[in-house]
Amino acid sequence: MCLTEEWRDIQAEVNLTKKDKRKIAQELEFGVRVEKKRQGLIPLRNVDLNDYLTYKEAKMNQLKPVILDKPSTFSDYGDGGETLGVTSPSERVAPKNPRWAVYDRGFDHVTNFFNSDKYDDPTGNKSEGPKKLLSKEEKVICDGFPPSGETNWVHISVGKFIPLRHRCLLIFPTFCSIELLGLILLTLQAYSPKLQPHGDETPSTFQSMVLFTGIYVVATGVGGVKASLPAHGGDQLDSRKQSLISGFFSWYCFSLCLGGLLAVTIMVWIEENKRWSSSFFISTAVLASALIIFAVGFPIYRFKRPTGSPLTRVVNVVGSAARNRNRFVTDAEMSQSLNPTYKSIHHNKFKFLDKAKLNNKISAIEVEETRTFLALQPIFVSTIVMNCCLAQLGTFSVEQGMLMNRNLMQSIEVPVASLNAIALILMLSSIALCELLWKKISSSNNERSSSFNLKRIEAGLALTSVSMAIAAIVEAKRKHEAIHNNIKISVFWLELKYVLLSFSDLLTLGGMLEFFYRESPASMRSISTALGWCSTALGFFLSTVLVQVTKVVTGWLSGKNLNESKLELFYVLLCVLNTLNLFNYIFWAKRY
Repeated sequence: MCLTEEWRDIQAEVNLTKKDKRKIAQELEFGVRVEKKRQGLIPLRNVDLNDYLTYKEAKMNQLKPVILDKPSTFSDYGDGGETLGVTSPSERVAPKNPRWAVYDRGFDHVTNFFNSDKYDDPTGNKSEGPKKLLSKEEKVICDGFPPSGETNWVHISVGKFIPLRHRCLLIFPTFCSIELLGLILLTLQAYSPKLQPHGDETPSTFQSMVLFTGIYVVATGVGGVKASLPAHGGDQLDSRKQSLISGFFSWYCFSLCLGGLLAVTIMVWIEENKRWSSSFFISTAVLASALIIFAVGFPIYRFKRPTGSPLTRVVNVVGSAARNRNRFVTDAEMSQSLNPTYKSIHHNKFKFLDKAKLNNKISAIEVEETRTFLALQPIFVSTIVMNCCLAQLGTFSVEQGMLMNRNLMQSIEVPVASLNAIALILMLSSIALCELLWKKISSSNNERSSSFNLKRIEAGLALTSVSMAIAAIVEAKRKHEAIHNNIKISVFWLELKYVLLSFSDLLTLGGMLEFFYRESPASMRSISTALGWCSTALGFFLSTVLVQVTKVVTGWLSGKNLNESKLELFYVLLCVLNTLNLFNYIFWAKRY
């Protein structure tokens, strides 16, 4: 009787001794953690179902050629790959270990088998009566780690459980700590007179270095926090219930708007009426509290298994496909099997990447990840111009507001930075209202599709074009009244632009975060959701470049102040560019 080495390894892995089972049961039942040096058990928490299904299918594929526990002959393979000595199913005997009875059946049978208390011979021969499926120790194991995989799953090895999802590097706390250090540095500079220039003096090199170091450290921390937090929050939810994912991203945007509202109201009031340094101290204290609150949840968080840099895999796949561009791909190489997780995202775009499979180090899964990630890039690029328009709220709009009448009821002067408060209040109300209405009209089979998020982005881009057109009209009216009638029009003329741009940002950013999270592979969700914030950063950089180019080429923005410039024409230019960008987005969205 010939036993393949693969079969020996698999059988040794599953057939634990009773002593091993008792040890495992005690570990799970009483919560005893064995030291890593002894290679003991480390109980898993909240492991994703897709990972479990991937592992289960891999094991099933390994065991599929052998359908008997104690057959008269075993499967073996000849040099040409043909199967030799395969026993027919009619020769099947009742297995000694009843778990082997289901290895050649579907996943539903496997799950039902492990969740049942008794095992009946599928052949219908019940002369010996039903066999006991699980021992006492095995029942404890199944109670602690249900094979359905909704929250946990483990890899059974000889004498131990090996966690297949390890805790990844804690990206959010790391970058949040970096941001906190930057805020502390800015707070110290705001409090210390030695770190500030006196009067109208030019800041010293050291003072400038402290300021810009604090700013860039904060920017680095904010970038990491915004890139990691959406994906981390989405990973805590059941990925099969897309309504939960949609709700999370909506309330995530709600939190962003709420923080923005507090910043442009309370913090601005403190800066103008109390002390400038007090606002930095409050910001530092709030961020430190947020970090502590996040750390309290460590025991219950689901942590993603580290799989290396997604960008490295993308570069490897593209590089391998480029090197093998002149080689022919066989049908066998083209039909490499994918696990259920990646079959759902498989598409036929970027077929040239299939040649990367000629490299034995590149798997079909890595090719599909790269294919999916590259397919998201046109959507990402199409939102950069919108963020370029959004950047004007913090630049030219502030200059406009300083030249307009900011008095409210002749006694209150409205800070320009607080103009966005009304827009944020409307956004908060609309998010809460939409989520409550959606819960009432939606059902379990009425999920938001990918096209829904694409339409959200499209609506945001369209609103941006409208807001830029309105901004051009308002600026033309402001300049006409200031030059010809020496009248300062009310600053609330800018409010409509603020509202439209804020809503366009809400629709675009919210749609991008949810769309990228849902469409990207599990191993690329963090970097995919970061594309939304990357679009914002690139939009602000593009705004700087566009302003400089406009100054040099047209001279529209070269005046001493806005009354001597032609800002309205610059707004028209942004409106035209964003409208063209909208058509570009529609082109790619329809072909996604």
